[in-house]
Amino acid sequence: ARPYALEIFASTLSMLALMRFLVRPDKASAAAYVIASVVSVYLQLFAGLVIVAQLASLPLLRTDWRRHILAIAAMAVAIALLCVPLAVVQLQEMFDLR
Repeated sequence: ARPYALEIFASTLSMLALMRFLVRPDKASAAAYVIASVVSVYLQLFAGLVIVAQLASLPLLRTDWRRHILAIAAMAVAIALLCVPLAVVQLQEMFDLR
């Protein structure tokens, strides 16, 4: 069995956490978004595209999203940094480096 349902669940949690952050921008909402997004990427690499789409859709979702641009950038950097170990493992497997 493939974990597609779990991936959809994690991506949905990620989107809900982003919406919660936009409504109530606090550290708990930001942490929930980062955690859900990282779990989503670890479950399926293509979830990175979902995160890109979420961040690209911010201007359509809220008109005042620029007010939180530093926090959103910090969340994106945190997601990228937490995904570095996965990227290292994937590159090692791809180029057969051990």
